[in-house]
Amino acid sequence: LRIPSQFRSISHVEYLMKLTQDVQFFNKITIEQQSNEVHKECCKVMNLEKYASEDFIFNFGKARLN
Repeated sequence: LRIPSQFRSISHVEYLMKLTQDVQFFNKITIEQQSNEVHKECCKVMNLEKYASEDFIFNFGKARLN
């Protein structure tokens, strides 16, 4: 993930797919779509972000009305 997405080759993307093949989200979407295209597209653009353990990344099920 140190390689910026615009510079990733097909082999980089395939390597990321192999590393993430056991991620439940990718398994589920691949089965539902009967294709690994979503997984591939995610691996083309994904990046690494680090957060402290006390940081909120998202609140599941919380709706915000404005």
